[in-house]
Amino acid sequence: MFTPVEIEVGGNAYRIGRMPAMTLFHVTRRLTPLMSSLAGAVGKDGGQQPTFLDAAMTVAQDLAKLSDEDADYIIFACLAVVHRRVADRKWAPMVPAGTRVLAFEADMEMPELLQVVGRCLMEHLRPFFGPLLAGLGAAQAPGPTAGA
Repeated sequence: MFTPVEIEVGGNAYRIGRMPAMTLFHVTRRLTPLMSSLAGAVGKDGGQQPTFLDAAMTVAQDLAKLSDEDADYIIFACLAVVHRRVADRKWAPMVPAGTRVLAFEADMEMPELLQVVGRCLMEHLRPFFGPLLAGLGAAQAPGPTAGA
């Protein structure tokens, strides 16, 4: 069972909620080529753990191969289940229901956006791809910290 996770990125608090199973299936399907090459990176060099830079380069090369349509699908599917703390412990959706509009685009830079999407993917894919994700040395990677 998925438990919502709170993270902080770029000085903002985010809450990652549960992605519907079929949406997660379609996200995973679009990420399969990337996951396959990551698995190859983990298994290369006699089974040695790749560095964060090696894994990041593999991800960057495969992300460049994604169509704009697939990249948008993944980003909006992730952000549709993420809320951002706005004031007085109130949360606002990153993507208002039924839209493909980023609610906080005016004050959100690409690195922050990608960190939130990446963390959403990690939280949702961990149960299925746990051994692969652990093999990437996620603890060595810089990134957001989990909140309460």
